Amino acid sequence: MRMRWRLIRTIIILPGTALVFVPAAILFGAKNTNFSHQLAGPGQLLFWLALLTASLGLGLAVWTVKLFIKVGKGTPAPWDPPQKLVVRGPYCHVRNPMITSVLL
Repeated sequence: MRMRWRLIRTIIILPGTALVFVPAAILFGAKNTNFSHQLAGPGQLLFWLALLTASLGLGLAVWTVKLFIKVGKGTPAPWDPPQKLVVRGPYCHVRNPMITSVLL
């Protein structure tokens, strides 16, 4: 149960802030201005490309977090780092696959 709470706290604070709260604040703040957004709908190719890219990024993020928990015995958070070096999966090919997943 302790590991689960550590992981939930990490997910809410780190990616939750960077990927949900900050972009939502920007979109809300730009509402009814010259900088307001136009979302793509399911009838547009851009919507499906964005959905595919976001799914790949989410899959990579989940994979890397699982490796941190199972192999590294920690979480991605700086206040609860892995106890062992993780050099499996995407860590064999990319220096920081978590940043790659966020960019996707």
